[in-house]
Amino acid sequence: MIGLNRNLAPMSERAWRRVEDEAREVLEQHLAARRIVDFEGPLGWEHSAVDLGRVEPLEKAEPKGAQIVRRLVRPLIEVRVPFEIDRRELERVDRGAASVDLDPLREAARLFAAAEDIAIFEGYEEAGIPGR
Repeated sequence: MIGLNRNLAPMSERAWRRVEDEAREVLEQHLAARRIVDFEGPLGWEHSAVDLGRVEPLEKAEPKGAQIVRRLVRPLIEVRVPFEIDRRELERVDRGAASVDLDPLREAARLFAAAEDIAIFEGYEEAGIPGR
């Protein structure tokens, strides 16, 4: 999953799998908008906007015979929800514990899903993102 900053959290591969599986499970339960609207992504850090396939003319005087238009795009936003998991809980994953306290991760995933759903259903006007 992009955004979990693997490079900043030195954890075992087993712990990462558990964290990613847990996050995926919570997100799949709570990302309501993705079930009813077309969704393409995640697109990665390199993408800043989505082309809308439309243009609008610029009002500035154009040279005779030239048309100057601006391509219309929908800007993308980033949603970040910081969280911390106690290292002892991650060590318990490595030891094979069935029950591990990943509540901070679950709450972060729920908040992430809520923010994404708000962006889609209600929009973020100040970011140029209309709601549905």
